[in-house]
Parts: sequence; structure tokens; C-alpha cells
Amino acid sequence: MTDLVSGLDANGDGSISKDEWVQNLVSCSALHARIALGIGDDGSVTNFRDFHEQFAKRTEQVAELEAKAERTEEEEATLTSFKKQIQGLQKRIDERNSNLLKVTEWGGSVFEQFDTDNSGTLNNKELSRALKSLPRKKPKYSPPNTKFQSVDEMITTMDADGDGMVSKEEWLDGISKCSGLCAALFDAQVDGAVLTFRSFEQQKAKREGEVKALEAKATRTEEEEVELASYKKQIESLGQKIGEANANKKKMAASV
Repeated sequence: MTDLVSGLDANGDGSISKDEWVQNLVSCSALHARIALGIGDDGSVTNFRDFHEQFAKRTEQVAELEAKAERTEEEEATLTSFKKQIQGLQKRIDERNSNLLKVTEWGGSVFEQFDTDNSGTLNNKELSRALKSLPRKKPKYSPPNTKFQSVDEMITTMDADGDGMVSKEEWLDGISKCSGLCAALFDAQVDGAVLTFRSFEQQKAKREGEVKALEAKATRTEEEEVELASYKKQIESLGQKIGEANANKKKMAASV
């Protein structure tokens, strides 16, 4: 086990971050192979029980034992053990739920990533675009009674001054009230960055690469000509957006 942790722990701090796990798992071939065998279609490890599932199982077993009119000494010992395990699992669940709400550790940089126009606020369009970049599945870990809201509901929840937009301060203060969004972002971000989200610069670079590939062709079909024209328009539009974002950034810096 020590060798396994050492193989994954790139910075040697004794714990394995999400980034270290993703980058180094393949190098631990035996672990990688065993996990791969148990991966289901939804990306989950089918034979792995999370804290909630373990808690539910133990609670059911305790109820069955307590329902007995009489119990053997062995069953009494099992009952006591299960109750202690339930207490321990509840503590871990509470810690996990608490960590989900520590948005000050990652929420600020996620906000800046989503604020593509550098205006210092998120509007409906920016938040909608951000949500589309997130994985299309329910977060594996989320607090009890998690509510998944529409974009309009999220903005209403976080928009303290009612101006229809969410500032960074409102985002950090209010995102924990949007439990579904908070859980989804917690799972999707690595060190404060949502890796599946593309900035204007990244989109522009991608389109430029596609234009270059099309223009390099000796001949192009009509469909490819239409696609080429569309990509060039998108590049022009993205260039304008980048220019506006840079201007907003300078304006924000000057006002500080």
C-alpha cells in the first residue's frame, strides 16, 4: 500500500490529489487493471460502496437485529459494532458535505474562468454556457435534499442586489445555496479549474486549427466550403469577444 501511494503521490505530501490520481493511475498497472474491470457504463466502480450506501446497509442491518425478540451474544456484539460504524460513517458523510461547501478554496478561480467577458459578473448566458460544459450526469456526492435548479433560479438565489447578474462576492456567498450546482462544480473542478470548459481563446485556437486543415486541402466539397466560411465568421466573432474581454479587464484594473 505504501508503494502504491508513493507511485500516485507526485508532490510527496502523503496524500493523493485528484490531479495526481488522474495523471499517475496508469503507472500503477495492477490497480489500474483492477479498477478497469469494475467500471460500469456510467463511469462508476460497480462493486464500490460510498459512505451513503454503507450507511444505508448498516442501518438496515441494525434495524433487523433490533427487531429480534432475542439476540445471541454474537448478535449483540455485531449490533454494537454496526452502531459504531454508523456513527463513523455519519461523521465522514458530514465531513464530505462540509467540504462540498468550502467554495472559498476553489470557487473564486472557477468564477473567473466562467466570467469570459471579464466584466466581474456572471450573466444568464455565461452561466448557461458554463453549465453546458459540465459532465451530463448527477454528481456522485451531494448533500442530502440537494436541489437541481434552472439557470434563472440559480441567478435569483445568488443575486443579492437584484441586478440580474452575479458578482464574485455574490457567487462565493450564495453558491452553497445552489447545492446541485455546488456539488457538480466540486466534482468537475481540479485546483479551481473546470477542465471541460473552453475559454474564448481556446475556442478560437480550435477553430483556427480547423480552418488551417480545411484550407490545406487541394479541393473542398461544397459542405466543407460552407463549414470553412462558418468557422471564419466564428473566429472573427471570438476575436471581437476577446478584444472586449481584454478591454473590460483593463477597465476593471484601472478602477481598483
